[in-house]
Amino acid sequence: MTRLLFLAGKGGVGKSTIAAATALLAAARGRRVLVASVDSAHNLGDLFETRLGHLPTPVVEGLDGLEVDTNRELADHWHAVLDFVRLISANDPGVSSLVAEECAVLPGLEEVFGLLRLQSILAGGAYDLVVVDAPPTGDLLKFLRLPEVLRWFMDRCHPLDRGLARRVRPLAEALRWPMPPEEALDEMDHWYQRVSDMGARLADPSQAAVRLVLTPERVALAETRRAWAWTCLLGMNVDGVILNRVLPGAAYPPAVARWRERQQEVLADAADSFADLTVLSTFLREQEVLGVDALREFGAALYGERDPGAIWTAEAPLRWEERPDGADLCIRLPFLKRDQFRLLTGREGLTVVVGNQRRVIPLPASVQRRDLRGARYVDGWLRVEFGRRGS
Repeated sequence: MTRLLFLAGKGGVGKSTIAAATALLAAARGRRVLVASVDSAHNLGDLFETRLGHLPTPVVEGLDGLEVDTNRELADHWHAVLDFVRLISANDPGVSSLVAEECAVLPGLEEVFGLLRLQSILAGGAYDLVVVDAPPTGDLLKFLRLPEVLRWFMDRCHPLDRGLARRVRPLAEALRWPMPPEEALDEMDHWYQRVSDMGARLADPSQAAVRLVLTPERVALAETRRAWAWTCLLGMNVDGVILNRVLPGAAYPPAVARWRERQQEVLADAADSFADLTVLSTFLREQEVLGVDALREFGAALYGERDPGAIWTAEAPLRWEERPDGADLCIRLPFLKRDQFRLLTGREGLTVVVGNQRRVIPLPASVQRRDLRGARYVDGWLRVEFGRRGS
């Protein structure tokens, strides 16, 4: 199966450079690699000093590059819905064709079709590894939550039951009521199934991972700690951390020397915070890392003998464990504090709220009739305890 590796972090930490270097080095070591940008601020082409588009473009032997064009994806995969919205607004003089198109593009659809683009690439099987230059942390979390959000929407708010739509359609047509055409409903069902397939791929720690990038600064370290916890909450594997732009040891003027001292303090805290993960670092360069040769040298210095295209840890951040007197749902949530999370049970399953992030975790049928007895936090894992069957 094609592996999927996200290079993620807050804006400006150099994740695009590291994504490009990771892909180049993996290709040089014999893999068929695609590096893709799903961030609206594309700069992979600038780094490679070549023009990239919405189709895979050869960069060097074994490596293609791609910058997802969400407007094009919308036009290709949402055209039937766009046509329907144009139709129902055609007689309204206040609604132009452009306004109708804007109304048809719901918030978040750009991310949906970015996810669909990745799904189509993975389904094609042309690559051993897809390296994703991910958007900044907040946008990445929305991106990774899409399969769960869409599942909830389609289960609860699907606009029309297909059978009901077919029975009502003759009456609606006679009364000239606008009804979504079968093509539009088929379109929605088709991309929902594809997003569901992608959700299963993202949740498989042997196939997909997030690699977090930060600079040795307090704010970046704090955000990366939260990003690790939140990514685990969403059920996705984090396999490593890369510290970028570290000042090397040297004689510096006083102002720069103090800067390096502060960096060393952050590096020590990062080593302690991410002790369970692989942590790599790379020095600040005198010049920008631009062009294939510079990126290849940068990647070799960063990874050394380590395989950049491997998934370094495949421990699932969510698992079930049976006990003689019940079952535990184990969720990896590093740095969790007692006043920072809540647990809520309902029809949909168990809702876990951590800070301003939440996830609804569907409960297996064998657990749905069990009582929630409590939760314990042990060694970075939240263990939610359920009682015996039928208790």
